[in-house]
Amino acid sequence: MRQMTDVMIVIDDKAADIDDLHIVNGDFGVGESALQHQRHLLLSEKGDYKENATIGVGLFGYLIDDNSSAMLRAVVQEFSRDGMLVQRVYFDDSGKIKIDANY
Repeated sequence: MRQMTDVMIVIDDKAADIDDLHIVNGDFGVGESALQHQRHLLLSEKGDYKENATIGVGLFGYLIDDNSSAMLRAVVQEFSRDGMLVQRVYFDDSGKIKIDANY
């Protein structure tokens, strides 16, 4: 099932939950990781990952830039490169980024 990602929620409200270990009955639990991958790609800068220094959107770098279309292109490019099928990336009426992309 595809779900739209509200980036503001992913980065702010659920940040602690996304990166925490999930423990079930005293053992590690597994679950859907697409939101975590999206969050890491959005927040990481190029060069942050030694294993693949060319990945990352660098979302914070776009905060001081007025070129929002370049940021949206970077999101589509990086998510596609990571193997996601990107349906749509846009700003809603309140200025939040909406992302419809899944593996």
